[in-house]
Amino acid sequence: MASDSSDKASSEHHHPCNFLLRPPLSGPTMIQTALRKVRSTLGSFSAGTVAGLHSLSDSPPELWKAYVLKFLDSYAYFSFSLIFTLFLSDDFGMSDIEAGTYYGAWGALVTVFGLFTGTIIDNLGVAKCLRIGFVLSLLSRIGILLATSKPPLLF
Repeated sequence: MASDSSDKASSEHHHPCNFLLRPPLSGPTMIQTALRKVRSTLGSFSAGTVAGLHSLSDSPPELWKAYVLKFLDSYAYFSFSLIFTLFLSDDFGMSDIEAGTYYGAWGALVTVFGLFTGTIIDNLGVAKCLRIGFVLSLLSRIGILLATSKPPLLF
Protein backbone atom coordinates (compact mmCIF):
# COMPACT_ATOMS: atom_id res chain seq x y z
CA MET A 1 0.00 0.00 0.00
CA ALA A 2 2.91 2.28 0.63
CA SER A 3 4.00 1.80 -2.97
CA ASP A 4 0.55 2.95 -4.17
CA SER A 5 0.87 6.28 -2.37
CA SER A 6 4.41 6.83 -3.72
CA ASP A 7 3.21 6.02 -7.28
CA LYS A 8 0.35 8.50 -6.85
CA ALA A 9 2.71 11.21 -5.56
CA SER A 10 5.16 10.67 -8.42
CA SER A 11 2.37 10.75 -11.02
CA GLU A 12 1.07 14.04 -9.57
CA HIS A 13 4.56 15.44 -9.62
CA HIS A 14 5.01 14.74 -13.36
CA HIS A 15 1.56 15.82 -14.53
CA PRO A 16 1.88 18.33 -17.42
CA CYS A 17 -0.60 20.81 -15.90
CA ASN A 18 0.98 20.70 -12.46
CA PHE A 19 2.39 24.22 -12.89
CA LEU A 20 -1.16 25.58 -12.72
CA LEU A 21 -1.54 24.24 -9.19
CA ARG A 22 1.58 25.98 -7.86
CA PRO A 23 1.07 28.96 -5.60
CA PRO A 24 1.96 32.33 -7.19
CA LEU A 25 5.55 33.42 -6.90
CA SER A 26 6.34 35.88 -4.19
CA GLY A 27 8.32 38.95 -5.18
CA PRO A 28 8.66 40.46 -8.65
CA THR A 29 8.43 38.21 -11.68
CA MET A 30 10.87 38.42 -14.56
CA ILE A 31 8.40 40.51 -16.62
CA GLN A 32 7.84 42.95 -13.76
CA THR A 33 11.59 43.32 -13.29
CA ALA A 34 12.07 43.95 -17.02
CA LEU A 35 9.27 46.53 -17.03
CA ARG A 36 10.87 48.36 -14.09
CA LYS A 37 14.20 48.48 -15.95
CA VAL A 38 12.52 49.83 -19.09
CA ARG A 39 10.66 52.48 -17.09
CA SER A 40 13.80 53.60 -15.28
CA THR A 41 15.73 53.77 -18.57
CA LEU A 42 12.97 55.79 -20.25
CA GLY A 43 12.72 58.02 -17.21
CA SER A 44 16.42 58.80 -17.23
CA PHE A 45 16.33 59.27 -21.02
CA SER A 46 13.43 61.74 -20.85
CA ALA A 47 15.02 63.54 -17.91
CA GLY A 48 18.26 63.83 -19.89
CA THR A 49 16.38 65.06 -22.94
CA VAL A 50 14.51 67.69 -20.95
CA ALA A 51 17.75 68.80 -19.31
CA GLY A 52 19.42 69.01 -22.72
CA LEU A 53 16.59 71.07 -24.16
CA HIS A 54 16.59 73.28 -21.09
CA SER A 55 20.28 73.99 -21.57
CA LEU A 56 19.45 75.17 -25.11
CA SER A 57 16.88 77.67 -23.85
CA ASP A 58 19.57 80.35 -23.49
CA SER A 59 20.97 79.68 -26.97
CA PRO A 60 20.73 82.29 -29.72
CA PRO A 61 17.71 82.07 -32.05
CA GLU A 62 20.00 81.29 -34.98
CA LEU A 63 20.87 77.96 -33.40
CA TRP A 64 17.20 77.06 -33.07
CA LYS A 65 16.61 78.06 -36.70
CA ALA A 66 19.54 75.89 -37.78
CA TYR A 67 18.14 72.92 -35.84
CA VAL A 68 14.65 73.38 -37.30
CA LEU A 69 16.03 73.62 -40.84
CA LYS A 70 18.21 70.57 -40.27
CA PHE A 71 15.21 68.63 -38.96
CA LEU A 72 13.08 69.60 -41.96
CA ASP A 73 15.87 68.81 -44.40
CA SER A 74 16.55 65.43 -42.80
CA TYR A 75 12.85 64.60 -42.84
CA ALA A 76 12.62 65.48 -46.54
CA TYR A 77 15.83 63.59 -47.38
CA PHE A 78 14.83 60.35 -45.68
CA SER A 79 11.25 60.53 -46.96
CA PHE A 80 12.53 61.06 -50.49
CA SER A 81 15.09 58.28 -50.21
CA LEU A 82 12.36 55.83 -49.18
CA ILE A 83 10.15 56.51 -52.20
CA PHE A 84 12.61 57.57 -54.92
CA THR A 85 13.05 54.16 -56.58
CA LEU A 86 9.31 53.47 -56.42
CA PHE A 87 8.65 56.88 -57.96
CA LEU A 88 11.07 56.17 -60.81
CA SER A 89 9.62 52.71 -61.43
CA ASP A 90 5.95 53.65 -61.23
CA ASP A 91 5.92 57.11 -62.84
CA PHE A 92 8.70 56.71 -65.40
CA GLY A 93 8.54 52.98 -66.12
CA MET A 94 12.15 52.31 -65.14
CA SER A 95 13.31 48.83 -64.29
CA ASP A 96 14.46 48.11 -60.76
CA ILE A 97 18.09 48.14 -61.87
CA GLU A 98 17.76 51.46 -63.70
CA ALA A 99 15.91 53.05 -60.76
CA GLY A 100 18.53 51.66 -58.36
CA THR A 101 21.29 53.14 -60.53
CA TYR A 102 19.67 56.57 -60.38
CA TYR A 103 19.23 56.19 -56.62
CA GLY A 104 22.87 55.17 -56.16
CA ALA A 105 24.10 58.06 -58.32
CA TRP A 106 21.93 60.50 -56.36
CA GLY A 107 23.30 59.21 -53.04
CA ALA A 108 26.89 59.42 -54.29
CA LEU A 109 26.40 62.96 -55.58
CA VAL A 110 24.85 64.08 -52.30
CA THR A 111 27.89 62.72 -50.45
CA VAL A 112 30.46 64.22 -52.84
CA PHE A 113 28.66 67.56 -52.89
CA GLY A 114 28.58 67.60 -49.09
CA LEU A 115 32.33 66.96 -48.89
CA PHE A 116 33.30 69.74 -51.29
CA THR A 117 31.02 72.51 -50.02
CA GLY A 118 32.80 72.92 -46.69
CA THR A 119 35.05 75.71 -47.95
CA ILE A 120 32.10 77.55 -49.49
CA ILE A 121 30.25 77.37 -46.18
CA ASP A 122 33.31 78.72 -44.37
CA ASN A 123 33.53 81.68 -46.77
CA LEU A 124 29.83 82.58 -47.03
CA GLY A 125 28.77 81.77 -43.48
CA VAL A 126 26.52 79.10 -42.07
CA ALA A 127 23.27 81.10 -41.97
CA LYS A 128 23.52 82.24 -45.58
CA CYS A 129 24.43 78.73 -46.77
CA LEU A 130 21.50 77.23 -44.86
CA ARG A 131 19.12 79.61 -46.62
CA ILE A 132 20.66 78.95 -50.05
CA GLY A 133 20.70 75.20 -49.49
CA PHE A 134 17.11 75.14 -48.25
CA VAL A 135 15.88 77.09 -51.28
CA LEU A 136 17.88 74.94 -53.74
CA SER A 137 16.65 71.78 -52.09
CA LEU A 138 13.04 72.96 -52.21
CA LEU A 139 13.34 73.96 -55.87
CA SER A 140 14.91 70.64 -56.83
CA ARG A 141 12.17 68.68 -55.08
CA ILE A 142 9.50 70.75 -56.82
CA GLY A 143 11.31 70.12 -60.13
CA ILE A 144 11.24 66.37 -59.52
CA LEU A 145 7.57 66.57 -58.62
CA LEU A 146 6.73 68.39 -61.85
CA ALA A 147 8.99 66.30 -64.11
CA THR A 148 7.16 64.44 -66.87
CA SER A 149 10.12 62.82 -68.63
CA LYS A 150 13.55 61.39 -67.77
CA PRO A 151 15.86 64.26 -68.89
CA PRO A 152 14.71 66.73 -66.19
CA LEU A 153 15.52 64.08 -63.60
CA LEU A 154 19.14 64.08 -64.75
CA PHE A 155 19.44 67.81 -64.07
